[in-house]
Amino acid sequence: MKIKQADYDKLKAALDTFIETVGIATIRAHKAKRLGKDIDMRFRWDLLNGSGFLNICQLNYLNDSHIDTALKHYVAGRKDING
Repeated sequence: MKIKQADYDKLKAALDTFIETVGIATIRAHKAKRLGKDIDMRFRWDLLNGSGFLNICQLNYLNDSHIDTALKHYVAGRKDING
């Protein structure tokens, strides 16, 4: 991943907080809607947008592909939202 470890840690914390706030059931229900052309990518970016992370942290050194790689890594590690 191209994202700096410190930024990834902040991203992970923001996503964890968002998921805990809205609840696993809500996250799973949103994922079950299967929105967008690329369903998995849409889900990852919906999580990012819901977390508000990009409003508090700038990742100017990354392009969308790099950010998506970090999001893939995060989602793969959260087995509870993949059910």
